[in-house]
Amino acid sequence: MYNPIFTFYILDGKNYVKYTRERFDVIMNDANYAVATTSASLFTKEHFETCSKKLASGGILSTWIT
Repeated sequence: MYNPIFTFYILDGKNYVKYTRERFDVIMNDANYAVATTSASLFTKEHFETCSKKLASGGILSTWIT
C-alpha cells in the first residue's frame, strides 16, 4: 500500500545510511539474526554509531535483540 508520508528503501541499508546526508525519523535495523554471518555487520558498534548520527531529533532506531 502506498502512503506519501513514508519513503521506504529496500537495499543495502548499512552503506546507504553510512554515505547519505539524509536524517531519518526511524531506522529499522531489520536483519535475520545477529548471529547469522550475513547479518553480523548490522550489529557492530560502528553501525549503531552511524545510525545514531543519522537520526533526526527525536528519531528512533529499531533492531533485533536475541
